[in-house]
Amino acid sequence: MSEELDEEVLDGLTEVEKLYTVFHGASQEDVAYAKLFWNSLSLQPPIESRLVSSDIRQRLKVAKTPNTTNAAANQAPWSKRNEEIQQDAYLRQKQEEKQRYMEMAKNRDQIIALLKKQRDERIKAMTLLLESLLLLLENIATVGMGLARCWSCIWFSPDQISRPDTYW
Repeated sequence: MSEELDEEVLDGLTEVEKLYTVFHGASQEDVAYAKLFWNSLSLQPPIESRLVSSDIRQRLKVAKTPNTTNAAANQAPWSKRNEEIQQDAYLRQKQEEKQRYMEMAKNRDQIIALLKKQRDERIKAMTLLLESLLLLLENIATVGMGLARCWSCIWFSPDQISRPDTYW
């Protein structure tokens, strides 16, 4: 219902009244103050959202015209000497770096060889230990078999087996 009234009110307004705010029933002084207020409230984007400041210092400098002369031919002899010194220093630095890497690789190979030697020594010691343990177990087994036979002869003679009261 209110939508119909709003449409009727809008249809009844002239084109000028649709575009501008009209103050009905207000004094001229109030209308002047209201217009002054609304005109002062122009919604500008905040300064932070502007892409470029209006400050003149942000303007780009104009590009210089390129010289068509050969820059290398116009170089001073001291600048060529400077380039040679820089090139020599660069090559020397690369050589020292390569030498340092070679020393690191040599140290790495020495460490790996030492670790391999220590591992082989541990394996050899463990093998000897296992062999000696096996021999010891074999000796114990053979001696134990002999002792078992011997003990059975000593402690459990046939006449003692028949008489259990004489075991001790």
